Amino acid sequence: MDDENRRDDSRVSVGLKIKLKYSERQTFIDRFSVNLSRTGMFLRARDPLAIGARVHFEYRLSDDTRILRGGGVVRWSRTADNASLDDPPGIGIELVELATNSTAQIAQIVA
Repeated sequence: MDDENRRDDSRVSVGLKIKLKYSERQTFIDRFSVNLSRTGMFLRARDPLAIGARVHFEYRLSDDTRILRGGGVVRWSRTADNASLDDPPGIGIELVELATNSTAQIAQIVA
C-alpha cells in the first residue's frame, strides 16, 4: 500500500479552516482541512507543498481563540492533475509537534 492510502490512525471528516505557515512565506495562508486524525490531517491546496516540507499550523475560533497549534511534515501531495471530486488536490501532513492543549482538542474532535 502506498503512503497516501496508509492509515495508522482512524480519520474523521472535518471542515476546519487552518492557518498554515511555511518557511517560504512570512505570513499564514488559509487552507481547509478535509479530514483529521490524532497523527495527521489532509489540507486542500491547489499548489501543494513538496514532500518533506515543514509547516506550522493553527486553528482559531471566530472570536480568535486559538484551539489547535503545532508543526508537521508533508508526507504526500496530490496535484490538480491527479485529483478528482472524491480526491481533491492537497497535502497529507503528519503532525510531529503539538501545543499541549492541542493534543487533547484533537482527541475530542476525532472521538
